[in-house]
Amino acid sequence: MQKPHPPIWIGGEGAAARRRAGRLGDGWYLTIRNPREPFDTPAAFSTALADVRRHAQAAGRDFLALDVAIFAPGYRLGAPQKSRNEQRMAFTGSAQAIAEDARAFRAAGVNHIVIGLESNNLQDYLDRIEGFAKEVVPLVA
Repeated sequence: MQKPHPPIWIGGEGAAARRRAGRLGDGWYLTIRNPREPFDTPAAFSTALADVRRHAQAAGRDFLALDVAIFAPGYRLGAPQKSRNEQRMAFTGSAQAIAEDARAFRAAGVNHIVIGLESNNLQDYLDRIEGFAKEVVPLVA
């Protein structure tokens, strides 16, 4: 059955956004690197998603009908970047490590991952896209 409106995605990491996503949204979208609400590991993300689940259930909604996406800015293939806790930042490092991050977030409940390939240099940006497509995607698909 088609919904009477386009899907409504609720964005944000804070408690209010998680409450709105559970109670009202068709989808929840967050960035994993918000310094105030960092959900940059599958375990941290899982905790936040459990909060959304509680709000959906309290509102009498089917949590499984809620779509979930993350934005993972700072993608870097090659040398791993350090996270806030001095560990390897998710979606940085080897192609294998990045593919493992994608699988771990999927297992934690993510349906869609938007990879931040940002760069101020066009050629660098294009190289990141090409590297991701050639080296990471085959390991995840």
